[in-house]
Amino acid sequence: LDSARAVAVQPDGRIVAAGRAGSGSRWFGLARYRSDGMLDPTFGDDGRVITNLTDGTDQANGVAIQSNGKIVAVGGAGSRFGLARYRPNGSFDPVFGGDGTVTTDFPHGGEVALDVALQPDGKIVAAGLARDSRFAVARYNANGTLDSTFGGDGRVTTTFAGSELALGHGVGVRGNKVVVVGEVVGKFAMARYRSNGTLDPTFSGDGRLTTDFTPGFDSAQDVAIQPDGKIVAAGTTGEGTDPAFALARYEGDGTLDPTFSDNGKLTTQFAFGEDLAHGVAIQADGKIVAAGATGEGGPFSR
Repeated sequence: LDSARAVAVQPDGRIVAAGRAGSGSRWFGLARYRSDGMLDPTFGDDGRVITNLTDGTDQANGVAIQSNGKIVAVGGAGSRFGLARYRPNGSFDPVFGGDGTVTTDFPHGGEVALDVALQPDGKIVAAGLARDSRFAVARYNANGTLDSTFGGDGRVTTTFAGSELALGHGVGVRGNKVVVVGEVVGKFAMARYRSNGTLDPTFSGDGRLTTDFTPGFDSAQDVAIQPDGKIVAAGTTGEGTDPAFALARYEGDGTLDPTFSDNGKLTTQFAFGEDLAHGVAIQADGKIVAAGATGEGGPFSR
């Protein structure tokens, strides 16, 4: 069973999709398409690349294109963060980790990277979850080594007060700040970090916030940061038969932006039942695009 989990568009219009390849034993799977939708034969094996990071189950969940054209994919490598960097032709970049791949353990065990963001200085930020119910964030130098200036050893985990379950899903970078979004006990959750990996106290008082849409289940899946510093989180809200796309926009200090849908929050219900926004992006004209899934019976897992 093959499935795409993330997509990135190169400056030349070619499209890179990343996800899972294979059933049973699974691998990172990447495919690159020309702008006309045909597989790009100059990438890997007729447009496709498969990567085995461990002897267990591997899956790419996020992908980004560096300014030099190299491709970074992140995901799960067994029970660790897994990263792979490819040259533009799809071959491994040996500068990264010695063989093009890196895996990272956290002190609390059982991790998976769900998203990736690139800093202007070439550093790579991967975010996801540690299975002891923490946001997990790692920052890497351009050569794939952990960046010791971030959290002391390149790794940071974050809990939320009173939370039994904190799951990080998406990451964004603006300037020297890192923003991670996810869910905490059925609410949108967000944490912002300073460049050294500490929580940013100028954001919601202690660097963390949660947002409730409904008494039911709310979860942020992705984040985009506008040029003016406002933060847009997208995901789902509601349980039962009518979950909806949910978006929230925040000011730079973490307060909801009242100029966005009157109270900073917006929900969108489609005609077919359960709806979930998986991704969000900001257009050059400032308009916000959210994409995901909709369908009666819930064709996605939470």
